Amino acid sequence: MQLSSSSALCSVRPLRFSDLKALSQALSAIWFSYDKEHRRSEKLFCLDYLFSCLGKSNLCLVLHSGEKPAAAVILHLPGHCQASHPGRYGAVKRLIFKALKQLFSLCIRLDPYCREGSRYHQRYGENYVKLGQMVSGHENKGEIVLLFADPALQGRGLGRTLMQAAEDAFRECGVQDVFLLTDVNCNYGLYPHLGWNLSKTVRLDFSAVKNSGEYVFNCFIYEKQLKA
Repeated sequence: MQLSSSSALCSVRPLRFSDLKALSQALSAIWFSYDKEHRRSEKLFCLDYLFSCLGKSNLCLVLHSGEKPAAAVILHLPGHCQASHPGRYGAVKRLIFKALKQLFSLCIRLDPYCREGSRYHQRYGENYVKLGQMVSGHENKGEIVLLFADPALQGRGLGRTLMQAAEDAFRECGVQDVFLLTDVNCNYGLYPHLGWNLSKTVRLDFSAVKNSGEYVFNCFIYEKQLKA
C-alpha cells in the first residue's frame, strides 16, 4: 500500500521483526516526552507495554516514511472474521511477543529503579482490561489496541493514514463494529475527526499507587461502525 505524504512517499505494510527496534525507539520517544526522569525504568515500562499490546493482538500495520518505520497501529481481529488478512500473525508470533513481554516484566521486578512506578504500571494495565470489558459485545468487535507515531514526524498526517489503513483491514476481514480505548495522555482529540463516536468516559483513580496525592484522569471508549 503506497500513500503520498507532505514529505515523502509512505508505505503501509504488516509488521516485520526487523521493525521492532525502530518502533520501540519511536514509542520510547513519546514515553520520555512525558517523563524525563528515570529513563532506564521508563524504557523497560515502554518495552513491556509494547510487547503486551503485540501479544494481545493479531495484526500490526507499520508506516514507513523514508528509510525506517515511523508509525504503527496494532489491531485485534475477532475470531469470527469472515476472511483473513495476509498480514495477520498466528500463535507462534504471539507466543514470541508474550515471551518478550514476560522478559521485560521480569526486568522490571528485578530493577530497583522500577519499584516506584511498577505498581502504577500494573494498575494502568489492569484498569485498561476493565475498560475494555465495559464495551458491549467486545469479544466480537475489532479493536485498535495502540496507535503511535515518531514524535519528530507528528503533524504530517501519519496517524490519519494508519487509521484509514486499520479501517480498511477490518473491512477486508468482514469486521464492521470496532472500538478503541484511550485517555487524556494520548491524542484522543483525533478520533472524532475521523468519524469515531465517544461512547463512554470513565474516571480512573490511581491515587492509591501514587505518592503525590490524588491522581485521577479520564479514559475514553470510542466506537465506530464501518461501512462495507
